[in-house]
Parts: sequence; C-alpha cells; structure tokens
Amino acid sequence: MRKPGPSPWNELVVETLLHGGATLWKNELPLSERPDRSGIFRHSIGLWRGQTGDFRTRVPGSMKSIHLVEYGDRYEAHVDSRDPHSRPLEHLVLDVIIPAAGMALAASAAGKLFKGVATRKRKQR
Repeated sequence: MRKPGPSPWNELVVETLLHGGATLWKNELPLSERPDRSGIFRHSIGLWRGQTGDFRTRVPGSMKSIHLVEYGDRYEAHVDSRDPHSRPLEHLVLDVIIPAAGMALAASAAGKLFKGVATRKRKQR
C-alpha cells in the first residue's frame, strides 16, 4: 500500500509549471500508478518520437496544458502554450509548427557555420 502524501502526478504538474518540464522515472512509482488512473491526465496524441503513450491535462485559468509523454522507462512532461483539446489550431501553430521551423532554421544555420569554418581551415592550409 502506498504511503499517504501528495500524488506523484500533482508533484509532476507543479514541477513542470515551475521549470517548463519534468521527468518522472517509472522505477520510482508503484506498478499500479498510471497517469490515466490519476484523475488528472487523460489519453491524448502527440507527434511520434518513440513514445508509448501521450497524456494531457489542462492548466486551470489559462490556455495552457501539460503534455505528458510516456517512454519505456519514464514519463516526460512539458508545457504547451495552448491546450489542443480547446484550441487545436493555435496549438498546432504555436506548439508544433513554429518550434519545428525554429529547429530546422537552427540546424541549417549550424550547418552553414560548420561549412564556413571547414572551408576557412582548408584555405589556410
């Protein structure tokens, strides 16, 4: 039987809101602890990145939500600026498309920078 105290899911939500993200390792939880049984999280979907499940909960009084992503050994949580259940189009643009475009631009810039450094080194030889 579990010791009385705060729910690990409540603690995860608080930590995620405070720090923008959090990780909860499955080996720190009783086997019966599941986010969908917590009364806080419900099943959801997300871009596939190797996870075995996705869960979400709304942040009361805001447009945000906590996205909980399940992997084989852990749960990782982050804050989405828009809850996809109530604002799907805004979520798609602000939390999916813009971050992906930013990553693509950063990768492109890093590639150009690396290519420029390599070209200068060859010219110096």
